Amino acid sequence: TSDHPKGRACDFFPGAAGRFAAGDELEAGWEVAEWFRAHADALHVSYVIWQGRIWAAGGGDTDSGWGRPYTGGGVYDPDEATGGHFDHLHVSFRK
Repeated sequence: TSDHPKGRACDFFPGAAGRFAAGDELEAGWEVAEWFRAHADALHVSYVIWQGRIWAAGGGDTDSGWGRPYTGGGVYDPDEATGGHFDHLHVSFRK
């Protein structure tokens, strides 16, 4: 069900894979996540996953912060650096 094999998703690693982003890497990741969110309409962004959170276009934020908690969709371990998207941003596109 991933958008990757459909050519509709990209992953962006601000640091090393498998390691929780921290410091400048964490800051850079948030800047990229916010950029995609700010340009979601023009870029046809469907959703962004970063730091254990998922933001969906038109979905807004919850009281607990940016987007909503990411559960891993029953496929990934959301507590792991890669499974929870703590080491990379995942961006899916509608087109």
